[in-house]
Amino acid sequence: MCMEEKVNEILEDTINVYNQMKVSNDSLMLSFQNDKDNYYQYACAEMILDNLDKVCEKIENLDCELCALQSEKNKK
Repeated sequence: MCMEEKVNEILEDTINVYNQMKVSNDSLMLSFQNDKDNYYQYACAEMILDNLDKVCEKIENLDCELCALQSEKNKK
């Protein structure tokens, strides 16, 4: 498996985790609306989603850099 495939696989896995966390967070948001004691869990889930979003962005950038490097390598 080449590096680009590995990066894409990691990105797909991370996006899947993000989507699962989003579903969990939506549930926490609904329970927070009914019970303000759930704010801590909801706030933590929001932070996790923000961090996962940053990780996805970094992996996408890495994938682009790998593509550019591969393109340069192929030109030589």
